Amino acid sequence: MDLGIFLFLFYYARNKKKFDGEIISLYLILYSLGRAWIELLRTDSLMFMGMKVAVLISILFIIIGIVMYVLLKKYSYGIKNNYRYSSEEGKYG
Repeated sequence: MDLGIFLFLFYYARNKKKFDGEIISLYLILYSLGRAWIELLRTDSLMFMGMKVAVLISILFIIIGIVMYVLLKKYSYGIKNNYRYSSEEGKYG
């Protein structure tokens, strides 16, 4: 699972990255999804109010990752040619 996430994010960072913080937020989402899936397969988990604690934590981090992704995308300057690019100023900085 971890190797697959690494390979995907490595490819994504080299070819598709659009703003700073995008890779870490995608990692948080993907890792938490994988961890929740693995924890659902386990039979010896700590339970809280009828749900597995590890799954609850994974759901929390999925939500944090999504919020982080949306906010960073909304408030980032963007990346053009590996330089910070401000669309408001129209200059490389």
